[in-house]
Amino acid sequence: MGGFHVRHKRQLSTRKLPLVVFLAGLALVAVLSGYVLERYVLGSFVATKGKAPTPPKEPAASTAKTEITVPATSLWRVQVGAFSSKDQADKLVTALKGKGFGAYISGADPYRVLAGVTKTKEAAQKLSDQLTKVGYKPYVAEFKQAAGSFAVALVDQAYVPVFRNGILSMADAVPAEAGAWDSYYLGKKTDFISTSTGVAATLANVAQKMTTTAPPKTIEALHAALSTLLQKASTNAQDIKSFAEKGGQDLYVKATTSYLEVIEAYDRFLAQLPK
Repeated sequence: MGGFHVRHKRQLSTRKLPLVVFLAGLALVAVLSGYVLERYVLGSFVATKGKAPTPPKEPAASTAKTEITVPATSLWRVQVGAFSSKDQADKLVTALKGKGFGAYISGADPYRVLAGVTKTKEAAQKLSDQLTKVGYKPYVAEFKQAAGSFAVALVDQAYVPVFRNGILSMADAVPAEAGAWDSYYLGKKTDFISTSTGVAATLANVAQKMTTTAPPKTIEALHAALSTLLQKASTNAQDIKSFAEKGGQDLYVKATTSYLEVIEAYDRFLAQLPK
């Protein structure tokens, strides 16, 4: 009997062993599941709780391009001399002004001394004849400002018409004033007065608008250059108008010289516009 009892206990223990192993496995699975839940799920939730969601990146704003087309211009200039030395050019300028002619040095090496610019060859020849009578040997030549299209970055669309009008007003004023000088050299005083008066009024308004308009920061330097050019052209237009109305040698020298300066400044401005 005693031996049977011992064998019976051993059989019971053997039967309980798989159950113990099964329960231990379940416990291990539960522990591992808890670790994974805390480490990767709850941890991630706690780390991001209270933080604002990262906003999606906005696409970069495209830079608006405004294209401005400047028409071609064909004019005639009266050149009195060309020198490799600026000193010689300066002496000729002084001599011409002393005899009642406008004079301006254009370019460098050669330094070209110009006495005037007109819209037609006929008017340029009239000025050339006057210079010939006092001993000079002028040279009449056509020069052209080619048409060009310029793409300028202008994000502020309210500023676009102001900038475009400034450039196109200059493009109109240069040949218009050359036409006014045509009227003078060809003896058409009424046309000379009316044309110079109209150009002066237009440029004064445009220059004032440019001065009082704040440009976008991206174009401040170009705006300043155009404003300066328009102010110079407006002043010259007033000089031409004064000479047309009053006459006088001093006013003529001042008006013709400053007009030559404006043409040179306009060329420099066009050269710096982005193509």
